[in-house]
Amino acid sequence: MARSTTKSSPQYYDASNAAGARKRPRASRGAGRWILGIVLMSTFTYVYIGGHFGWYSMWELEQRRSELEMSVSKLEAQRMDLTSELEMLKKDPVSDTQLRMNIERKAREEHGMARDGEMVFRFRDAEQDKVDGDRKNPLAPRPE
Repeated sequence: MARSTTKSSPQYYDASNAAGARKRPRASRGAGRWILGIVLMSTFTYVYIGGHFGWYSMWELEQRRSELEMSVSKLEAQRMDLTSELEMLKKDPVSDTQLRMNIERKAREEHGMARDGEMVFRFRDAEQDKVDGDRKNPLAPRPE
């Protein structure tokens, strides 16, 4: 039987192929290219967008960096305040009346201290009253 040499059949004979092997149909070559393209696009997407050094990771690192820079600036301001307070406390309060007034003010405001015979009045904020509106007055006498 003679072999058909028509090109319409997927199993046609190619004269350039000396071994006489069959060629793959064109449809399978096109599918292979699509699969290769999808794999390459997926790899590209992972590497440049979602990978360890991708866009999203770099964006997260930039956000974290800005948060840390803000934290550092707050800590620097706090350090400068504490340094100035330390310098103030190193001076002699007996000879410097301004320093003595600052120390008294700090003791009154931060620690609730008072001189002998003084009465301290504390006022509640209006905002605190709104928050504590449903609670009973803690200073009211308890019923027995």
